[in-house]
Amino acid sequence: MLNPSFPRCLQDMEFHKFVRPLESSLETWKTSQAKKKEESAKRKKEKQQEESQKSAATPTTTDDKENNEEDSNEVMEVDSK
Repeated sequence: MLNPSFPRCLQDMEFHKFVRPLESSLETWKTSQAKKKEESAKRKKEKQQEESQKSAATPTTTDDKENNEEDSNEVMEVDSK
């Protein structure tokens, strides 16, 4: 039905009463698909911006790095009884 020649074929076969409703439905469908695509792109863009703001809002300071290094260098003694 997406083929542009389809409505012409219906007219040629004398199905004139179906042409207008089908063209209208097709146009409505195309409009809804375009709207869905725009909304999806908008949500994706907002999500990317949100993620980039989160990563920029929580930078690792040098103190945090030093604390993490100290924690990883600690040795835990365990009794071997």
